[in-house]
Amino acid sequence: MRVNLRRRPFSLATRLTFFISLATIIAFAAFTGMMLHSVEKHFAEQDVNDLKQVNATLSALLTAPNTPEAEKITNIGNALASYRNIAVLLRTRENPQLYRSPNGPDLSPIFASSQFAQELKTQQMFRWESSSMPPMLGHQGSAKPTTTYRVIASTFHDNQRTYTLLTALSIDFHLHYLDELKRNLMMIAAAISLLIIGIVLIAVRKGHQPLRDVSMEIKNITSDNLDVRLEPERVPIELEQLVISFNQMIGRIEDVFRRQANFS
Repeated sequence: MRVNLRRRPFSLATRLTFFISLATIIAFAAFTGMMLHSVEKHFAEQDVNDLKQVNATLSALLTAPNTPEAEKITNIGNALASYRNIAVLLRTRENPQLYRSPNGPDLSPIFASSQFAQELKTQQMFRWESSSMPPMLGHQGSAKPTTTYRVIASTFHDNQRTYTLLTALSIDFHLHYLDELKRNLMMIAAAISLLIIGIVLIAVRKGHQPLRDVSMEIKNITSDNLDVRLEPERVPIELEQLVISFNQMIGRIEDVFRRQANFS
Protein backbone atom coordinates (compact mmCIF):
# COMPACT_ATOMS: atom_id res chain seq x y z
CA MET A 1 0.00 0.00 0.00
CA ARG A 2 1.43 3.32 -1.08
CA VAL A 3 1.52 6.06 1.53
CA ASN A 4 0.98 9.63 0.38
CA LEU A 5 3.72 11.66 2.01
CA ARG A 6 2.50 14.96 0.66
CA ARG A 7 1.70 17.44 3.39
CA ARG A 8 -1.92 18.29 3.86
CA PRO A 9 -2.82 21.73 2.42
CA PHE A 10 -3.60 24.59 4.78
CA SER A 11 -7.24 25.05 5.66
CA LEU A 12 -9.42 27.53 3.80
CA ALA A 13 -9.75 29.60 6.96
CA THR A 14 -5.97 29.81 7.33
CA ARG A 15 -5.50 30.74 3.69
CA LEU A 16 -8.19 33.41 3.74
CA THR A 17 -6.97 34.84 7.03
CA PHE A 18 -3.39 35.00 5.78
CA PHE A 19 -4.05 36.59 2.40
CA ILE A 20 -6.68 39.08 3.58
CA SER A 21 -4.54 40.10 6.54
CA LEU A 22 -1.45 40.36 4.36
CA ALA A 23 -3.22 42.54 1.78
CA THR A 24 -4.63 44.82 4.47
CA ILE A 25 -1.29 45.14 6.29
CA ILE A 26 0.54 45.89 3.03
CA ALA A 27 -2.02 48.58 2.21
CA PHE A 28 -1.62 50.10 5.68
CA ALA A 29 2.18 49.96 5.38
CA ALA A 30 2.02 51.70 2.00
CA PHE A 31 -0.21 54.41 3.46
CA THR A 32 2.20 54.85 6.40
CA GLY A 33 5.16 55.10 4.02
CA MET A 34 3.41 57.72 1.90
CA MET A 35 2.50 59.71 4.99
CA LEU A 36 6.10 59.66 6.27
CA HIS A 37 7.38 60.65 2.84
CA SER A 38 4.87 63.49 2.71
CA VAL A 39 5.91 64.79 6.15
CA GLU A 40 9.60 64.53 5.28
CA LYS A 41 9.01 66.32 1.96
CA HIS A 42 7.06 69.05 3.75
CA PHE A 43 9.95 69.60 6.19
CA ALA A 44 12.45 69.72 3.31
CA GLU A 45 10.35 72.28 1.41
CA GLN A 46 9.97 74.34 4.57
CA ASP A 47 13.74 74.27 5.10
CA VAL A 48 14.37 75.32 1.50
CA ASN A 49 11.97 78.24 1.81
CA ASP A 50 13.56 79.37 5.09
CA LEU A 51 17.07 79.16 3.68
CA LYS A 52 16.13 80.98 0.49
CA GLN A 53 14.41 83.71 2.48
CA VAL A 54 17.47 84.23 4.69
CA ASN A 55 19.75 84.08 1.67
CA ALA A 56 17.72 86.71 -0.14
CA THR A 57 17.82 88.98 2.90
CA LEU A 58 21.59 88.61 3.31
CA SER A 59 22.13 89.10 -0.40
CA ALA A 60 20.28 92.41 -0.29
CA LEU A 61 22.37 93.53 2.69
CA LEU A 62 25.69 92.49 1.18
CA THR A 63 25.06 94.07 -2.20
CA ALA A 64 23.59 97.31 -0.83
CA PRO A 65 25.34 100.21 -2.58
CA ASN A 66 27.23 102.93 -0.74
CA THR A 67 27.22 100.92 2.52
CA PRO A 68 30.43 100.43 4.47
CA GLU A 69 31.40 96.82 5.10
CA ALA A 70 31.26 97.26 8.87
CA GLU A 71 27.70 98.49 8.60
CA LYS A 72 26.82 95.49 6.38
CA ILE A 73 28.14 93.11 9.04
CA THR A 74 26.13 94.90 11.72
CA ASN A 75 22.99 94.70 9.57
CA ILE A 76 23.57 90.99 9.02
CA GLY A 77 23.82 90.41 12.77
CA ASN A 78 20.62 92.34 13.37
CA ALA A 79 18.80 90.44 10.60
CA LEU A 80 19.85 87.04 11.98
CA ALA A 81 18.91 87.90 15.57
CA SER A 82 15.32 86.74 14.98
CA TYR A 83 16.40 83.31 13.64
CA ARG A 84 17.16 80.70 16.30
CA ASN A 85 18.17 77.77 14.09
CA ILE A 86 20.16 79.59 11.40
CA ALA A 87 23.95 79.62 11.36
CA VAL A 88 25.94 81.77 8.94
CA LEU A 89 29.57 81.96 7.89
CA LEU A 90 30.65 84.77 5.59
CA ARG A 91 34.09 85.05 4.09
CA THR A 92 36.03 86.91 1.46
CA ARG A 93 39.34 86.14 -0.17
CA GLU A 94 41.07 88.47 2.27
CA ASN A 95 39.17 87.41 5.39
CA PRO A 96 38.24 83.69 5.77
CA GLN A 97 35.83 84.50 8.60
CA LEU A 98 34.37 87.92 7.98
CA TYR A 99 31.25 87.03 9.95
CA ARG A 100 30.18 84.00 11.94
CA SER A 101 26.99 83.42 13.92
CA PRO A 102 27.94 83.97 17.59
CA ASN A 103 26.09 80.89 18.91
CA GLY A 104 26.37 78.82 15.77
CA PRO A 105 28.68 75.97 14.79
CA ASP A 106 31.94 76.34 12.93
CA LEU A 107 31.02 75.87 9.29
CA SER A 108 34.55 76.40 7.98
CA PRO A 109 35.20 72.63 7.44
CA ILE A 110 32.54 72.75 4.71
CA PHE A 111 34.84 74.88 2.53
CA ALA A 112 37.38 72.06 2.42
CA SER A 113 34.84 69.42 1.35
CA SER A 114 34.38 68.27 -2.22
CA GLN A 115 30.66 68.73 -1.78
CA PHE A 116 31.09 72.48 -1.31
CA ALA A 117 32.70 73.09 -4.71
CA GLN A 118 29.95 71.20 -6.49
CA GLU A 119 27.05 72.77 -4.63
CA LEU A 120 28.46 76.31 -4.89
CA LYS A 121 28.06 76.16 -8.66
CA THR A 122 24.44 75.02 -8.55
CA GLN A 123 23.53 76.83 -5.30
CA GLN A 124 21.49 73.79 -4.30
CA MET A 125 20.76 72.85 -0.72
CA PHE A 126 22.77 69.97 0.71
CA ARG A 127 23.04 68.15 4.04
CA TRP A 128 26.04 68.51 6.30
CA GLU A 129 26.80 66.38 9.35
CA SER A 130 29.55 66.84 11.87
CA SER A 131 29.81 65.51 15.40
CA SER A 132 31.98 68.45 16.38
CA MET A 133 29.16 70.95 15.99
CA PRO A 134 27.68 72.10 19.31
CA PRO A 135 23.93 72.32 19.93
CA MET A 136 22.45 75.52 18.54
CA LEU A 137 20.43 77.94 20.59
CA GLY A 138 16.98 76.56 21.22
CA HIS A 139 18.08 72.93 20.87
CA GLN A 140 19.99 72.34 24.10
CA GLY A 141 17.18 70.16 25.39
CA SER A 142 17.24 67.82 22.40
CA ALA A 143 17.79 64.12 22.98
CA LYS A 144 21.04 64.32 21.00
CA PRO A 145 23.44 67.16 20.10
CA THR A 146 22.68 69.04 16.93
CA THR A 147 24.85 67.50 14.23
CA THR A 148 22.76 67.73 11.07
CA TYR A 149 22.18 70.84 8.97
CA ARG A 150 20.77 71.79 5.63
CA VAL A 151 23.24 74.14 4.01
CA ILE A 152 23.18 76.42 1.01
CA ALA A 153 26.35 78.02 -0.39
CA SER A 154 26.16 81.28 -2.35
CA THR A 155 28.42 83.98 -3.75
CA PHE A 156 27.58 87.69 -3.92
CA HIS A 157 29.42 90.51 -5.63
CA ASP A 158 29.56 94.20 -5.01
CA ASN A 159 31.82 96.78 -6.60
CA GLN A 160 34.70 96.03 -4.27
CA ARG A 161 34.83 92.31 -3.49
CA THR A 162 33.21 88.87 -3.72
CA TYR A 163 31.51 87.31 -0.71
CA THR A 164 31.07 83.58 -0.13
CA LEU A 165 28.20 82.79 2.20
CA LEU A 166 27.27 79.57 3.96
CA THR A 167 23.78 79.50 5.44
CA ALA A 168 22.99 76.45 7.60
CA LEU A 169 19.68 75.43 9.12
CA SER A 170 19.55 72.97 12.02
CA ILE A 171 17.19 70.10 11.17
CA ASP A 172 17.70 67.94 14.27
CA PHE A 173 14.24 68.90 15.51
CA HIS A 174 12.72 67.65 12.25
CA LEU A 175 14.78 64.45 12.35
CA HIS A 176 13.85 63.84 15.98
CA TYR A 177 10.19 64.38 15.13
CA LEU A 178 10.41 61.96 12.19
CA ASP A 179 12.10 59.32 14.38
CA GLU A 180 9.36 59.66 17.01
CA LEU A 181 6.68 59.54 14.31
CA LYS A 182 8.19 56.38 12.80
CA ARG A 183 8.43 54.74 16.22
CA ASN A 184 4.84 55.58 17.08
CA LEU A 185 3.60 54.44 13.68
CA MET A 186 5.45 51.14 14.08
CA MET A 187 3.73 50.49 17.40
CA ILE A 188 0.36 51.54 15.98
CA ALA A 189 0.96 49.34 12.92
CA ALA A 190 1.74 46.33 15.12
CA ALA A 191 -1.42 46.85 17.18
CA ILE A 192 -3.57 47.40 14.10
CA SER A 193 -2.07 44.32 12.41
CA LEU A 194 -3.03 42.13 15.37
CA LEU A 195 -6.49 43.69 15.38
CA ILE A 196 -6.86 43.08 11.65
CA ILE A 197 -5.86 39.42 12.02
CA GLY A 198 -8.39 38.98 14.84
CA ILE A 199 -11.19 40.63 12.83
CA VAL A 200 -10.36 38.56 9.74
CA LEU A 201 -10.38 35.35 11.80
CA ILE A 202 -13.84 36.16 13.13
CA ALA A 203 -15.09 37.18 9.67
CA VAL A 204 -13.71 34.02 8.04
CA ARG A 205 -15.26 31.84 10.74
CA LYS A 206 -18.63 33.52 10.27
CA GLY A 207 -18.29 33.25 6.50
CA HIS A 208 -17.59 29.51 6.69
CA GLN A 209 -20.52 28.82 9.00
CA PRO A 210 -22.86 27.70 6.13
CA LEU A 211 -20.18 25.26 4.97
CA ARG A 212 -19.88 23.79 8.47
CA ASP A 213 -23.68 23.53 8.68
CA VAL A 214 -23.84 21.61 5.40
CA SER A 215 -21.00 19.37 6.55
CA MET A 216 -22.84 18.64 9.80
CA GLU A 217 -26.08 17.76 7.98
CA ILE A 218 -24.20 15.41 5.66
CA LYS A 219 -22.48 13.81 8.64
CA ASN A 220 -25.84 13.04 10.25
CA ILE A 221 -27.10 11.11 7.19
CA THR A 222 -26.77 7.34 7.68
CA SER A 223 -28.22 4.23 6.04
CA ASP A 224 -31.28 4.65 8.23
CA ASN A 225 -32.28 8.07 6.84
CA LEU A 226 -31.23 8.04 3.20
CA ASP A 227 -34.46 9.84 2.36
CA VAL A 228 -33.14 13.08 3.89
CA ARG A 229 -32.37 15.80 1.36
CA LEU A 230 -30.55 19.08 1.81
CA GLU A 231 -32.34 22.28 0.78
CA PRO A 232 -30.37 24.14 -1.93
CA GLU A 233 -32.35 27.34 -1.42
CA ARG A 234 -31.16 27.58 2.21
CA VAL A 235 -27.43 27.67 1.44
CA PRO A 236 -25.35 30.44 -0.16
CA ILE A 237 -25.25 30.38 -3.93
CA GLU A 238 -21.61 29.18 -3.88
CA LEU A 239 -22.78 25.95 -2.17
CA GLU A 240 -25.97 25.48 -4.15
CA GLN A 241 -24.49 23.23 -6.85
CA LEU A 242 -22.65 21.18 -4.22
CA VAL A 243 -25.92 20.55 -2.35
CA ILE A 244 -27.75 19.65 -5.58
CA SER A 245 -25.00 17.21 -6.54
CA PHE A 246 -25.06 15.66 -3.07
CA ASN A 247 -28.84 15.22 -3.23
CA GLN A 248 -28.50 13.49 -6.60
CA MET A 249 -25.78 11.21 -5.23
CA ILE A 250 -27.73 10.32 -2.07
CA GLY A 251 -30.76 9.66 -4.25
CA ARG A 252 -28.84 7.12 -6.30
CA ILE A 253 -27.49 5.49 -3.14
CA GLU A 254 -31.02 5.31 -1.72
CA ASP A 255 -32.23 3.70 -4.94
CA VAL A 256 -29.47 1.06 -4.76
CA PHE A 257 -30.35 0.32 -1.12
CA ARG A 258 -34.04 -0.03 -1.99
CA ARG A 259 -33.32 -2.45 -4.88
CA GLN A 260 -31.10 -4.58 -2.68
CA ALA A 261 -33.83 -4.66 0.00
CA ASN A 262 -36.48 -5.67 -2.55
CA PHE A 263 -34.15 -8.32 -4.07
CA SER A 264 -33.48 -9.90 -0.68
